[in-house]
Amino acid sequence: MRPFILLLLLVVPPAKAQSPRELLYGAQDDWASVQGDNNLSSFVFRDRNRNGVYDMGDDPLSGIHTGLIRDGVAQTIALSNSNGYANFKTRIDLDEAAIRLPGTYVFEVVVPPDWECLSDNKSQTIEIVAEPEGSTGLRMTTSLRPIGLAPVLSVTGIWGGDAPARLVIIQREVETDAVSVQPGQPFRLQCGEGPAVLTAGEIRVNLTVGPNPVHLGKLDDRHRISPTDGLASFEEFAGYVLMKLPSGYKGLNWKDLNAILRNFTSGSQGYVNGITSGHFTAYTTNLMPGEISREEGFDLYSMELSLAWSKAEGQIAIIEAWQGDDLLMTDRIALSALGPVTYAPMIEGVTRLRITPEHGWQIVLDDLRFGLDKG
Repeated sequence: MRPFILLLLLVVPPAKAQSPRELLYGAQDDWASVQGDNNLSSFVFRDRNRNGVYDMGDDPLSGIHTGLIRDGVAQTIALSNSNGYANFKTRIDLDEAAIRLPGTYVFEVVVPPDWECLSDNKSQTIEIVAEPEGSTGLRMTTSLRPIGLAPVLSVTGIWGGDAPARLVIIQREVETDAVSVQPGQPFRLQCGEGPAVLTAGEIRVNLTVGPNPVHLGKLDDRHRISPTDGLASFEEFAGYVLMKLPSGYKGLNWKDLNAILRNFTSGSQGYVNGITSGHFTAYTTNLMPGEISREEGFDLYSMELSLAWSKAEGQIAIIEAWQGDDLLMTDRIALSALGPVTYAPMIEGVTRLRITPEHGWQIVLDDLRFGLDKG
């Protein structure tokens, strides 16, 4: 008999007569002896089609808090990771486990402000019972359903007129919301997904509301362009996990902006949640503003903006656009790591665009929609 098998038999004597092969490869017959800890998880997803069901096209949602209650007593809270799971360590009688005893457990998702639960299950109650021969000594009697969240849709901005005005948003020929504003006052109009018209006196803005809230920046009487054909989605860098954006990509020059693969940076919420298509986003880097430029000019219709890190929640993006030496606009947009806002200035003739994070935390950018000046 080989020496290592003899040693194994001495260190781990068999409970009953077994051959060396049976000892090494035999079926388990003492399940209680092999228990370990595992995770019981709540799964949260971004409900992109807003139907309350986790289906194709939906994405895991990172950075969502889920509370755990046992028999009416709060136990702990967990944060959903980059795969959408809020994990609770589970093992019977293990002191450091969040779930260590049988009982009635409530898993309650804390829905962020200006978001809603569309799956109607933000609070789920399950029974956990003892299972002496189970892998953790415990088991659920029912499973947890995926929890679908989405932002409340709205059109926001700053009223840039010289006089008070009444702003109205119309969808499907129905006035869905209206607000009266003073010069320089922020506004917010709730709406649904799809084509919309925003009016303010003689000003009329045609737009399409997608899965994210829309920010128009400063709303005044300047000309706003129609949707453009160009799209920078950063999916062309799929051969990399991180890539400094090169000048010439999509006919534009890029400065202090990188493309990054989702999940590449551990612990970041925004590199996951900020994606609106594919698997890549761009972000500002080196604690510097990001810049996009073209000497001949380009038209900027919209882009999806968010933050890389939840610890910077609410940080302002300062967005400036020039035509030559003339400053065309400056907007200040509050951002989130939970998901993008569609920033839609609809401006033409930009030669340089600068995106500055007010406190240096990385801004995430996806699906920049633009047009190149053919003249």
